[in-house]
Amino acid sequence: EVEERLGRRLELLRERLEVLAQGEARQDECLSDFQAKLAAEAEQVQCLKSEARLQHAELQAAWRRAEQSASEAQRITEQGAESMEALQARIVALSEGLGMEVKFRQESVTQVVSECR
Repeated sequence: EVEERLGRRLELLRERLEVLAQGEARQDECLSDFQAKLAAEAEQVQCLKSEARLQHAELQAAWRRAEQSASEAQRITEQGAESMEALQARIVALSEGLGMEVKFRQESVTQVVSECR
């Protein structure tokens, strides 16, 4: 009877050990799956980081081009304003010259008319 009880206890212990071993195997399998998923996620993160760096570099380049275009537009605007001022000065000078020419011709015509009388 003692041997029989010991045998049953021993059998129960063996069954418990087997259940524990199966549980540990499932945990190892879950841990392996988790590690594989974690590695895949880490790889995706690295890809996203690389893509973000590339997009950041492209945005910086686009920003520099936009700044250069804005500077060029400002330069052209300033040149246009300077050209407009120069043109206005030339028009004023030309108007003054034409006014003097008209006055001179009127005086000449008046003088010729008075000499003809």
